[in-house]
Amino acid sequence: MKFSKLSLAALGLLALSACSQPPAPPAYVEVPWKGTIAPATVFAPVTFTIPFRSGSVNLSHADLKTIREAADAYQKGASAVKVTGFTDTVGKDKANQRLSERRAKVVAHALMKDGVPAGALTVAGVGETQLAVPTGDHVAEKANRRVVIDVH
Repeated sequence: MKFSKLSLAALGLLALSACSQPPAPPAYVEVPWKGTIAPATVFAPVTFTIPFRSGSVNLSHADLKTIREAADAYQKGASAVKVTGFTDTVGKDKANQRLSERRAKVVAHALMKDGVPAGALTVAGVGETQLAVPTGDHVAEKANRRVVIDVH
């Protein structure tokens, strides 16, 4: 068989170009899988409010139901629960601070009984410093006597 110098050069270039390119990847790769893939869920933060009677830290059956709903919300993928206690402006500042802390602790304890781990809870009382309804001193405003549960 007789080759010209040109055809030999072309064959050489073809051989070189074939060696310098990486092989094409396979059309697909088979990976053994044992399990299922669940769709990703995004937790939407939710807030619950527990009202209190003047000077009280007692929870009603309705309050316990609301706390159960908050605990259930946490179980659906939340990472933390913030419990904040508040008071109205009746009474002295220091007494209201202590009352707001006691309210928050009572609600936090109920949340733990319903399955929220202590490590997921942040508990605080702010007394009469963050009123839902602004009032003057010594005003008994029901909306200000509350605990707010932020599940996020």
